[in-house]
Amino acid sequence: MNHPAISVIMSVKNGADTLEKSIGSIVNQSFTDWEFIICDDGSTDSTFDILNRLAAADNRLRIIRNDTSKGLAFSLNACIKLAKSNILARQDAD
Repeated sequence: MNHPAISVIMSVKNGADTLEKSIGSIVNQSFTDWEFIICDDGSTDSTFDILNRLAAADNRLRIIRNDTSKGLAFSLNACIKLAKSNILARQDAD
């Protein structure tokens, strides 16, 4: 997948309780030409483990991580820098 039609971006911090459902709402769409870039913003729960497990099952998911919390704007900008499409969609983790 060199240039997907859409790049979906998400920042998440300590979202283990809602993350799988939120990501599933994108993964289960009938439209499939997308990439999903997710930034773990320094989570202290199992968020990063969940993200890695889901990314191992779907190569359209790209995971990045801030060692410490940098905030929503910083994290989304990090996702945007990695986006391969010029069309962005934003998803929340909850």
